[in-house]
Amino acid sequence: MENPFKFVTIVEEEFFTDRVNEVAYITQFVRSANHLILISPRRFGKSSVVAKALKQSKRKHITVNLQQVTSVSDLSAKLLREFFKVHPLERVRHLITHFRVIPTLSTNPITGSMDVSFQPGVEGTVLLEDVLK
Repeated sequence: MENPFKFVTIVEEEFFTDRVNEVAYITQFVRSANHLILISPRRFGKSSVVAKALKQSKRKHITVNLQQVTSVSDLSAKLLREFFKVHPLERVRHLITHFRVIPTLSTNPITGSMDVSFQPGVEGTVLLEDVLK
């Protein structure tokens, strides 16, 4: 018999069952200005239930897998890359002019995705501050 449960990835649609109350509760927090912290053991579906609540709220958001982040500069680039996916380049062009460190932007002509990098040796906190603004 094949295992009916899917894990190690965010679960959607047919694999996502029940949790109606939890999704409604989290959606309430997503729509408000409040913060929410979820604590539970690994593989209990925290990411999946938050992803479902975000989808239902139709609120713009970004998601960054922090397990793949190796430095502050890397975190800054990943945040900015995800931000560009949500907001068109034209809307954030003026924000880039206010950066203390100018990012290098390039596009992948095959996928159309935006890549972001910074000059090596730049202080990480400066990058992160500029990206979060």
